[in-house]
Amino acid sequence: MHNTGPGIVLHVPGPMSAADGSGLHGFPAKLFEGFAQAGARVELRTRDFAALEAMGDTPDFHIVWQGHTCHPRLLNTAVGYIFPFWYLARPAFMAPQA
Repeated sequence: MHNTGPGIVLHVPGPMSAADGSGLHGFPAKLFEGFAQAGARVELRTRDFAALEAMGDTPDFHIVWQGHTCHPRLLNTAVGYIFPFWYLARPAFMAPQA
């Protein structure tokens, strides 16, 4: 059965964005595999900060690799201060400085 409802969208750098997840490693790979095994619709997109900043209402939940975007349905992720720990946060620790 194919899930056509809201899903999880992982926004990653271009080399990591193969639709089958083969370009992923570490934590993003675990997210992709874990959500897919749980029956969620998981989509990989090449990270595009301009598109993310302009993102309007969306039924999907978005996770952005090394992102700095704020949106009600988005979390940013990256390696935490001590490897192998990762964070999921909104807004991101890597937000641009004012």
